[in-house]
Amino acid sequence: MVIHRGDMLDDEPANSRKIDPRLLDAEGVMRVVLAFKLSVACKACRTVLPVHSMDSLTLACPACGEEVSAGRKAWRKVFDESTVIRGFCWPQKTMGAHDAKDGGLHGTYGRRPIRCAACKTQIEDTQLDELARGESVACRECHETLPARPANKTARQLCPCAITIVGEGQYSAADPDKLEAMHCPSCGSALQVDGRSRIVNCEYCKSSAQIPDSVWLKLHPGQIAREIYLIADMDEELRWSWLLRNPDQAESVLSAGTKLPPSALEGMSRSGSMKARRLGARNIASTEQQLDRLSRDKYESEVRAAVAHNPSVGTETLARLLDDHSDEVQRAAFGNPRFTLEDFMAVILEGDYLMWRIVAERGDLADLDDAALNTLLDHASTEFLDTIASNKILSAERLLRIREPKPLDPVMLSLAERVAELPADAAKALAQNEDAAIRHTVAANPSAPPSILQILAKDKEPEVAKAARENQSFRPTLLQKMGIWL
Repeated sequence: MVIHRGDMLDDEPANSRKIDPRLLDAEGVMRVVLAFKLSVACKACRTVLPVHSMDSLTLACPACGEEVSAGRKAWRKVFDESTVIRGFCWPQKTMGAHDAKDGGLHGTYGRRPIRCAACKTQIEDTQLDELARGESVACRECHETLPARPANKTARQLCPCAITIVGEGQYSAADPDKLEAMHCPSCGSALQVDGRSRIVNCEYCKSSAQIPDSVWLKLHPGQIAREIYLIADMDEELRWSWLLRNPDQAESVLSAGTKLPPSALEGMSRSGSMKARRLGARNIASTEQQLDRLSRDKYESEVRAAVAHNPSVGTETLARLLDDHSDEVQRAAFGNPRFTLEDFMAVILEGDYLMWRIVAERGDLADLDDAALNTLLDHASTEFLDTIASNKILSAERLLRIREPKPLDPVMLSLAERVAELPADAAKALAQNEDAAIRHTVAANPSAPPSILQILAKDKEPEVAKAARENQSFRPTLLQKMGIWL
């Protein structure tokens, strides 16, 4: 058996992060057995007493007689949620140890088969079914009874899907029935020893005798700490929630390339691993509730940005992310298809130009009618106007048709760079534009059609004509080769 120490003792070794592969492959409800062992130290003499029940109880210290309380809170102090989840994820027969900071509490935990407390024989599968129903069973080797009962509140706090508690009860280290008779050291008469006091008076000679340690320990045997088991039927959602809750375990699951079922999404939305939360935030199968939970991640803007980009996000969540303090999250929200272009137009006309580039790259930009598109171009900041005009989703012919001529119009300059996409009539109109800067851009464009370069080679502006003639796509006529330009 491998023992792993918990956080409050030593750092966990690297191999404690291994996960039982059966937990990843199982489908539907999976029956698991969680083993616990708890002991408490007497505050008077520090004698360690095993806690043999998940109910509140008071133990009598065999050494000093003091009463020691071991209630339900003792279980929760040692076995908190993160501790139980860690033990659940480990492979079979891997146990962990954990100490509470106060109260002298110590426990071990993990997943292991149910065994007979007397002879350590593992129970059979058929007996496990009986125990799961709350029925006690007898060991097939020594016939020792293994008690079982339905899970109580303490058990369900440790594991929400626990159905049965197995193995509770006191177990002594010695057998008082094998106690040898004790005689008076003065007269040899038999002494009446009841174990209530270490000093015994002889009924015949009235002398006193002290009970030796060997006899006293048989009268007051130490109790053996044995494991108490919880049988739990874990559904897929809770199992994946536990697997992905701990950051190290989540990283191990995700790096293994495991195909995650839909039920894993809930675990990803609650995981301590940023990678798991980010993947859950990107998954379009995540529910609006899960995405809303992820959108409130205070520490990782990458997670919030992934939510903002997810088309499955709820409208209220998206509206909140539009006002996020991170520009990355805001840009992702403005690019979300659920944030309509009509919504964007309202923001733009209020003078908020932060997200121009994101909207310029949206695939639904072409859905705007000509008037709305022209309004968008008129209000756009100079920095991003060229990006909008260069969007391949917007045809160059359409942009040329809806734009009115104006000097150094960034939209027209962008079209000049895309002259090869234009129909012949549109390209000719662009080559005859009143703005010399636009004509020069067309003339210097290596993808400009030769017919357009012929027009520009005779341009009245020398710089435009020179750019056209030096263009690698220019095809001079025979007369032009002779220096005759008609």
